[in-house]
Amino acid sequence: MSDEIRLMTRLAVGGYLVYLAYRILSAQLGGGDTGMSDPAAWASGCVLGLSGLAFCIWALKRPRGRRTEEDENAGEETP
Repeated sequence: MSDEIRLMTRLAVGGYLVYLAYRILSAQLGGGDTGMSDPAAWASGCVLGLSGLAFCIWALKRPRGRRTEEDENAGEETP
């Protein structure tokens, strides 16, 4: 899989987590029709939002095109 596809997939996953956090928090603020208590909605929204944001930042800062030693050794056969 190419590095660009991996990056786009990771950004989509992180963005989706941020979107879920937004939906939870906006529904809770709009009338509390999420079925959760206020503390649970705020906690889950914050955890999802921060996790998604951190995942996006990690995906953008992660060096691309540079293989790790483990990746290089994966193709070698051991006797």
